[in-house]
Formats: sequence, structure tokens, C-alpha cells
Amino acid sequence: LTMIEPNCEIVFLIDGDNTYGVEQISRAADLISNYGIDMVVGSRTKTKNETSYRFGHQFGNRALSYFQNLIFGTNIEDTLSGWRLMSRGFALSFPSGASKFELEAELNSHAFHLSSSVSNLPISYIPRVEGSNSKLKTYSDGLRILRRLLNLWRNERPRMAYSFFSIPWLILSAVLFERVLAVYLDSGLVPKFPSLIVAVGSFIICSNFWLAGIILENTNLQRAALARFIFLKESLKINN
Repeated sequence: LTMIEPNCEIVFLIDGDNTYGVEQISRAADLISNYGIDMVVGSRTKTKNETSYRFGHQFGNRALSYFQNLIFGTNIEDTLSGWRLMSRGFALSFPSGASKFELEAELNSHAFHLSSSVSNLPISYIPRVEGSNSKLKTYSDGLRILRRLLNLWRNERPRMAYSFFSIPWLILSAVLFERVLAVYLDSGLVPKFPSLIVAVGSFIICSNFWLAGIILENTNLQRAALARFIFLKESLKINN
């Protein structure tokens, strides 16, 4: 990102395997320049050959796209697409850059982080040159992307993530404490001290998860404010 020229207003990202059509570049650039869109994502909906986009990859892409849109509340049709146009401010405010097939997931997360406007454009997906093969491994890379999505969810929405992690501990604490309380109300005794100790310990763990989520959420707001400052600063440079 430090190599972006000062007069560059739009950044185009595309995979180098010559499988993405470029017929929508002008339309995407118009959306960014004239309609205020921050990132345009090419949706591989028009395949010129059914074998160019294997069923396993299609299914995995749809499943991961649905999952990411669910946890981040976004509406990106093809979340793993390597065809993207971004505004200068959006690109320069992007702090990360994972290798291989996780970069797209980070860009989607960054769009959520900034509350950026994202648009989908249908693009063609072209068959590979004869003799070339996709580097994407359906299962191992799919699991790597899923793991990265969960990490991004934890980092970008920590209050929700840590509240979710606290639920099993809260249930365990409630179940054990209910047993101890039932015996106490019947006999006035607390014979199940181990259950009481585990119940209290589980509730403490639950509370720590919840408090950690709140603290990290506040830290995340500061990071978001810095990213938005860079984004707005670069956007104002272009407008001026």
C-alpha cells in the first residue's frame, strides 16, 4: 500500500491467473468515482465454462460467503472473489494483508470495520489456460479461511464473540448452582460443596469472558477511529 502513487484514486486488485473477466472495470470505477462506493467486488456468477469453476469450490465459496455475511452483517455475494476495485482511502486505511486466500476475508472485515459502502458486480469467470491448475485446495484452504474468519470475528466484534464464548460457562454454572440450591432449600444444608465451587468458578470464567469482550470492544473503537481518520484524510485529498 505504501507504493500507491499520490495521484492514484482507484486501486484494482485481481488474481493473476487470467480467470477473471475485466469487462466491468469501467462500471466499477464509475461506482467509486461518482457514486461514493468504497469497494466493488466482482461476483463470479457468469461462468463461460462449467468446468472452470469446480463444484467443490462453488459450494465452499457459497458456504463461507454465507457464514461471513452472517457474522459480520454484510451483503457480499462472493466474499472470496479476487476481483476488487477500492477507493484510495479504503486501500490506504487497510492495515493488514494475509497471504494466499485469506486477504479477501480481511478486506471484507475491513469494510465492516469502517462501515464502508460495498457493491457487487457480476463478472465472467474464464476457464484456465490448458495445463494450469488452481492453487486452491478445497478442504485445507477452506478450513484455513474458516479459521481466519473466526479470528476476524473475534477481533472485529469482540463483545459478541466473547459473550458467545461465555454461554457454555454460564449454563454450567446455572445447572450446578440449581442442584446445590435445591438441596439447600429442602434440607438447609450444602452437602455438595464441589458442585458449588465449580458453579462459582464457572460463573467467574463467564464474567471474565464478558468483561474481556467489553474492554476489547472499546479498544477496537479506538482502532476504528484511526482507520476512519486515514480513510477520510485520503478521501478529502482526492476531492480537493
